[in-house]
Amino acid sequence: MMTYRIDATRRLRFDEAAARTFDAYRTVRRVEAGGILLGRVYASEIVVEAATTPNPADRAGRFFFDRSHGVAQAAVNAAWKASEGEQLYLGEWHSHPAKVAEPSGRDQQMILNNLHDAKMDLDFLVLLVLGTRMDWVGLAQNGKLRRLTRVTTPEE
Repeated sequence: MMTYRIDATRRLRFDEAAARTFDAYRTVRRVEAGGILLGRVYASEIVVEAATTPNPADRAGRFFFDRSHGVAQAAVNAAWKASEGEQLYLGEWHSHPAKVAEPSGRDQQMILNNLHDAKMDLDFLVLLVLGTRMDWVGLAQNGKLRRLTRVTTPEE
């Protein structure tokens, strides 16, 4: 299970279904891959339940990934409807062809712009950049993007 500390009382958790999606795209590929993160928000936990996969409307290259906004919005709308308004758009994920992932300046600006432009009640978005060996997970909030620390035990 992938769990990260947001602060002393809140955690970000990726369900197994989302983690399986990431594992399928973690290997070194010719082009980057990505999608959106969907899940639920609770008082002490943000849970990423699903991650969409790349589709033909996305544009990707060795060092970039631009997802289709229309296809992503349709996925958000379908999740919202199927969950009766409980499953939300929580952020973005994409792969990098590096062992240790780091968000590029373009990645950082994209998630901050998405947060600024979003028409939703959330005051944060999650950014996950997959590396072939180590991922980078961050939270965009209050106009800043900060890296989250992975939790290895429940007490952390």
